[in-house]
Amino acid sequence: MEDNSYKVTFNNGKVRIWKNNVKDAFTLGFHVDSLYQVNGSPLGVMSYDTSLQSKLWHRRFAHLHYKALPDVRQMVIGMPEFQVEKEGVCPRCAEGKPKRGPFPSSQSKTSDILQLVHSDISGMMPVNSLGGYSYYLTFTDDYSQKTWIYFLKMKNELFSWFRHFKALIENQTEKKTKILRTNNGTECESNEFHDFCKEASIKRETTTPYTPEQNGVAERKNRTIMEVVRAMLHDQRLPKFLWAEAAKTAVYVQNQCPHQPLGSNTPEENFTASQREVVISHDVIFREDMALSKVNNLPTLRSSQGADTREPKEKDDESMFDVEEPMDPIDPPPHEPSSSRKRPSWLRGLLDGVEGHAEP
Repeated sequence: MEDNSYKVTFNNGKVRIWKNNVKDAFTLGFHVDSLYQVNGSPLGVMSYDTSLQSKLWHRRFAHLHYKALPDVRQMVIGMPEFQVEKEGVCPRCAEGKPKRGPFPSSQSKTSDILQLVHSDISGMMPVNSLGGYSYYLTFTDDYSQKTWIYFLKMKNELFSWFRHFKALIENQTEKKTKILRTNNGTECESNEFHDFCKEASIKRETTTPYTPEQNGVAERKNRTIMEVVRAMLHDQRLPKFLWAEAAKTAVYVQNQCPHQPLGSNTPEENFTASQREVVISHDVIFREDMALSKVNNLPTLRSSQGADTREPKEKDDESMFDVEEPMDPIDPPPHEPSSSRKRPSWLRGLLDGVEGHAEP
């Protein structure tokens, strides 16, 4: 009643109610013993009038959109006829269905490398990598869009990797890192980290809590890397614990490819200010069997020896199994004798197939 500007008084043993003018008040009930008894049908008294039926049924159908009410009335038996009227925004919908507006694009542009470096940590991953890593850390130069990736076992390793990155890049370019933009995580807010940046005259820019949009360059880079990692692993039907190797390959290739903000230039060209040719002979296709052939000195399959070169049929990703701990897919533990060495089932099948097609 209060939400609809009704006023109620309890006086002289009566309950009176009105909306605009007290002269239009009518008696709703009377005082009986220690309670006030409503006259007539309680449902009839407490229900809204016909002008507010649309709001009533909007609430009864769990705050359904007003435009859908006429369609619902044709599907429901016993729903009265009423005209859909909407006055402003339902206050409860405004409280329960809020959404963030789009963030404006940044208008600030850097004019040289290392003026602004974006950084972020992604993880923890559902499966540890071969090296036992659960996270990866990226540094992206704002001017050139070049990215460096490092792998971490714990988040608190961020500071040591930043010192390594800073020393490496500044020694190569003879330029200084000026601004570092990260999120507001605890791994970025240690006193040791702050003291180091203060001594190196590096300005720190951190995001507002729960606002990753303010570090959009690093967040989008993490998304791009993981999309490529999943595509590469699914393409060759490889297990999930090879995600780190796939991520490193993805970052390397992306640094050599044109980026839309850079026009026809690549991040590597913008960072080094010189054109570099990509070596075509690089085996950029992420294939585990080729790597195993090189490591174990196994002969490469040849079509003339009857090798089956047909494409495997599409099926569910059965090879993307989870492992609790990282394992070496090539070398067995050294304490086991050579006759009893064991390899994973997926690797034994692969090696058996190669040995079956090997030259005599």
